[in-house]
Amino acid sequence: QAQNVSENLAWQASSDAFVVEVGQGFPGQFQGTQGRLMARRAAIVDCYRNLVARVKAVQVDSESTIENMMAVSDVVRTKITGSIKGAKIIEEGMEEDGAYWVRMSVPMYGNNSVAAAVMPEVMKETPVAEPPAVVTPKNTAMSKQEFKKVKREVKETGYTGIVVDASGKGLECTMAPQILDTNGRAVYGKENIDMDFAVSHGLAEYSRNLEGATSGSSRAGNNPLVIKATAVRGGTNSVNPVNVVVSPEDADKILLAAQNNPDLFKRGAVVLVR
Repeated sequence: QAQNVSENLAWQASSDAFVVEVGQGFPGQFQGTQGRLMARRAAIVDCYRNLVARVKAVQVDSESTIENMMAVSDVVRTKITGSIKGAKIIEEGMEEDGAYWVRMSVPMYGNNSVAAAVMPEVMKETPVAEPPAVVTPKNTAMSKQEFKKVKREVKETGYTGIVVDASGKGLECTMAPQILDTNGRAVYGKENIDMDFAVSHGLAEYSRNLEGATSGSSRAGNNPLVIKATAVRGGTNSVNPVNVVVSPEDADKILLAAQNNPDLFKRGAVVLVR
């Protein structure tokens, strides 16, 4: 029965705000209050161990996991250890057979979070947010007529964010996703966002459906530009499907929206639909 509780309370990928795990402990030869305390202590230790494994597996970008970063950086390893030690018990209980379970969480973003441990290292070469690439009639993938139409539409509409619909394509979560076009051009990524915001909120929000991404309650706001992804892909040296790919024309639309609203990229008003 305790095993069923563990399975039911296991971390779900739909929540990217916290890393959550479950630990179990048993009283052994101890009885009564002492047995309960020993089982609870064992459950907490087990949960810490499970959190370490879960956090290590978090994909930082298309090339690296947190485990990779911990292996090469003492600073990251120390900070990750500290964030896990600060895990909070959010639910606990005891089964009829004396087994005890605890559910604990570590924040992905904010103070003493996973992001606070790794994002400064990820973004150390680009600590200042760079403006989006400039799209002009000379370098756009759109026809001149389409370019004028889209530029006018962007200005009149005043998009509040970007939604890229990659549903059904197997997109996986990462802390530093990119939007690329089919020619390999980088449209949005860690270079474009304020580092403090990246630590506090992440580069992008993930949504399970298009309706939720465009409802007005997401980071993309109540008037987002919605783009359909053509594919998902990894990085130069990986096949991890964590980056979204759009057409060159749609990439230009995204960049025009960001040019019209410079804070759009800085505050990560990007939602990726999985």
